[in-house]
Amino acid sequence: MKILLLFFTGFFIISSCAQKTYQLTDQLKEISGLELYRDSIFFAINDGGNKNVVYILSKKMELLKTVEISDVKNHDWEALALDEKYLYIGDIGNNLNNRKNLQIHRIPIKRLLEKTKASTETMVIAYAEQQNFPPAEKSLYFDAEAMISHNGKLWIFTKNRSKPFDGKSFAYCIEFSPGTKKTIKKSFELISGKGGWLLDSYTGAASFNDYVYLLTYTKIIRYKWKGNTLQKIDEKSFPGYAQTEGITLSSKGDIFVANEAHKWLGRQKIQQIQWKK
Repeated sequence: MKILLLFFTGFFIISSCAQKTYQLTDQLKEISGLELYRDSIFFAINDGGNKNVVYILSKKMELLKTVEISDVKNHDWEALALDEKYLYIGDIGNNLNNRKNLQIHRIPIKRLLEKTKASTETMVIAYAEQQNFPPAEKSLYFDAEAMISHNGKLWIFTKNRSKPFDGKSFAYCIEFSPGTKKTIKKSFELISGKGGWLLDSYTGAASFNDYVYLLTYTKIIRYKWKGNTLQKIDEKSFPGYAQTEGITLSSKGDIFVANEAHKWLGRQKIQQIQWKK
């Protein structure tokens, strides 16, 4: 995501609370999604305007291989999700809230591991609540950078750009159906905070057992499933500000946060963090 970030005097980079910091290849300067597969390798992507490529990284964040996704364009890839068989790419970035071609791509993990070029299955989505492209400034709810896989379905949590900012995020549940176009209805709403979209809009998501971790530029908020909605449990604030764009967890609960490169905030990297009470 290409934005001009505010610089906060006196803030320290998130690395001050990280257990480990891994530098990333220059090919991932605009990293926008991260998924850990079976505690062994990471899948990563860049956002819109970059190559339509999935990057495979070692546990030490060394680049192992790249896989060209040959049959689709990277309009604005902003999220990854993972289940046992497939990697899902969310081409759901929508900064101006004016896109009518939002897509989710599905690729077999086996194909990614074995090939250097792969094709996808694609589903086109639209939000039932969006009637205008773009909507009025008070209703800019339809950008998205956060997606998870949970119990056989995908969930998208939208990124709020409303003016004035009200902190709402819409949650959408999707049953992936390749080759179709579906209009999806909002399942519920969350409030990420009231500090403005630079501080409190969701930029990534991860699923871990019955928990969902939602990322912003200043914190991680932990939720737990309660029926078909989420209940906030707690949150972990970063000691500073960073362009955090992706989050994933190991089977032990270690958190990995992806930072996009920024001229004020440093180069692209992965922070490994433990959630301490």
